[in-house]
Amino acid sequence: MIQQRLRIFIASACLAAGLVSPAAADTSVGAGFFAPAQGGASVGVVATAGLSLPVVPIAPQVSLALPFRGGRYAVTGEARIGRPSAYIGAGVGVARLDTNGSTGTIYDVFVGKRIAPLTTVEARFYGFGSDRAGTSGYLGLRFAI
Repeated sequence: MIQQRLRIFIASACLAAGLVSPAAADTSVGAGFFAPAQGGASVGVVATAGLSLPVVPIAPQVSLALPFRGGRYAVTGEARIGRPSAYIGAGVGVARLDTNGSTGTIYDVFVGKRIAPLTTVEARFYGFGSDRAGTSGYLGLRFAI
């Protein structure tokens, strides 16, 4: 009981002193070009929601990719490392990126570079998972919300 109160007191004191800031929500939406291995290229969106943890250099996030052609999608849980000006990351989830395929496991890797306040150029690759899920590259602009 005393240890728990001591931890709460120390955490509160650190927050009040500005030594540790709480996790901040990190939400963005991007628009760009999807180039799948099969099924035809198209434009689409990638939306992400996650946390920026100031003490830990890894930011967890969830991503939803929706190419606007063929009923394709990808939903992945990801980890991003880097600075606000540039980052890299990877994730795993489920997807259907081949118009003739079906839902299966997918892995993704991505990189981003800030080009203006709240604007980043982002490149992604979805693949390495189930053969029936398909693969796709993505290049687009990501806007922080």
